[in-house]
Amino acid sequence: MVVPTTQKIKMLPPFYQACLQANLSEASYGNRHLQKFISQSQLAFSLCTN
Repeated sequence: MVVPTTQKIKMLPPFYQACLQANLSEASYGNRHLQKFISQSQLAFSLCTN
């Protein structure tokens, strides 16, 4: 299932939400950065829970 970018932003901490929203004018950069951040977060989460 693909989650819309706005939904991903809502799941992030407020600091990251503000940071990403400030970068939304540079949409392609912001989205690439968001994807990278999410993949790193998922990796860290999986390492912490295993």
